[in-house]
Order: sequence, then C-alpha cells, then structure tokens
Amino acid sequence: MSICCPDMKSHSITLQNEVKQIKAGTQHDLLTMLAGRLRTFLERKALYRQRKIDRAAFLTMMSLDDDLLDDIGLTRNDIIWAAKLPLSVDAALAVREQRSDVTCSGAD
Repeated sequence: MSICCPDMKSHSITLQNEVKQIKAGTQHDLLTMLAGRLRTFLERKALYRQRKIDRAAFLTMMSLDDDLLDDIGLTRNDIIWAAKLPLSVDAALAVREQRSDVTCSGAD
C-alpha cells in the first residue's frame, strides 16, 4: 500500500492541476465573452447616440426653403418621412435609397 499512496497522491495533484487549468480557461473564456458583449453594447450605444445627433441635424433641413431642398435633391416630404424612421435606421441613407428608387422608376 505504501507504493499505491504516492501514485494516488501524484494522480490527485495532477487532477487538481488540470481542474485549475480548466477553471482558468473557463474564466478566460467567460471574460472574453463578457468583454465582447460589453464592446458590442458600447458600440450600439455610440451608434444610437450618433444617429440621434444625425437625426437632429437632418431635421434642421425643415427650415430650408423648398427651392434649396430641391437643389440638394430632397423634398419636405422626404424629411418628414425620414423623421418618422426608427433610430436604428440611418435616415440620410434611407432617403438616398428612396430617392434613387424614385429616380430609377421615374426614368422608365
């Protein structure tokens, strides 16, 4: 039995070391996942904040006269439509796409 005990003890220590490595790896994986989620959250929050700023700037175009809006290729209805879009949508891009669709279909 004295021969078995040292082997069992070294086996037990090896298992403990493996468990520590697994736990350390799991903690690393968990921290990596949490860091990724936090980064995604912060990126979305920054995008939302920027869209609010962009939307406010976009709405200032309501003060422009119709001739000037026409010069830049917009109508007052374009601005009103874009103002109603959710902040998850880039209003300027949506209007540009809508105007290109109208232009393309008007060309036929």
